[in-house]
Amino acid sequence: MNQRKTDPEFSEERVVPDFKEQHNLFQEHFARYKFAAKYVLGKQVLDAACGCGYGGKLFADSGAQKVTGIDISKAAIKYSTTHYRSSGLTFKLMDCQKLLFKDQAFDVVTAFEFIEHLSLPGRFLREVDRVLKTQGVFVISTPNNLRNSPIENKYHFREYNAVSLRSLLKPFFSKIDLYGQRYKPSITRRTKHRQKLVNSVPKFVTRYLPSGLKDYLFSRLINHYLLNLKNEADFNIDQNEIGTATHLIGVCYK
Repeated sequence: MNQRKTDPEFSEERVVPDFKEQHNLFQEHFARYKFAAKYVLGKQVLDAACGCGYGGKLFADSGAQKVTGIDISKAAIKYSTTHYRSSGLTFKLMDCQKLLFKDQAFDVVTAFEFIEHLSLPGRFLREVDRVLKTQGVFVISTPNNLRNSPIENKYHFREYNAVSLRSLLKPFFSKIDLYGQRYKPSITRRTKHRQKLVNSVPKFVTRYLPSGLKDYLFSRLINHYLLNLKNEADFNIDQNEIGTATHLIGVCYK
């Protein structure tokens, strides 16, 4: 059953590993979790806005002592608990802006592709600060608004660049290391070719296409088969030319 049609919580903003047309998007998200996994060995970890739970499972497999994934979506938590089971891994229905945990409960907190969805991000960051231990680490990611352009994504309240993201985090953390995520050069060349192909399709053709056929054409034929990322290794995450990265990742220390 295609849950995107029967459950509005499974929108294009929530990556579901089972959806083949989201394969490339999944690899992009998974690369961020792989980057963060190096901080979790032997740690108590909170994955805020965990989505479908694959990141929490990776953290558990990477040696975390305990991993708690939380999300406000009942559908996401149901998917997570059904698909991912591991020692020390739990998923809970919870509002990330009202964390039901004691002070200094976690060594590591992660929040990927979440902060841009909040109208009052400071409320969430105060909660992170409260539940994070004194020597704790907070890892966050968000799309990089390269040109301070108007927000086109209807699910986003605000989008950040390197300057505005650092400014948002600075009141809560003593040290902030920013990284950029981007396609490797060979993949970048393919994405440019893909965009040329998309632009070559006359708008009057797509205007009259049935929605299902349009989704198949762009999501499957063009995005999946032309780009077709193999795995998370198709991305670079580093501190080089952060301003040109597609996504920003902050590693924040109390």
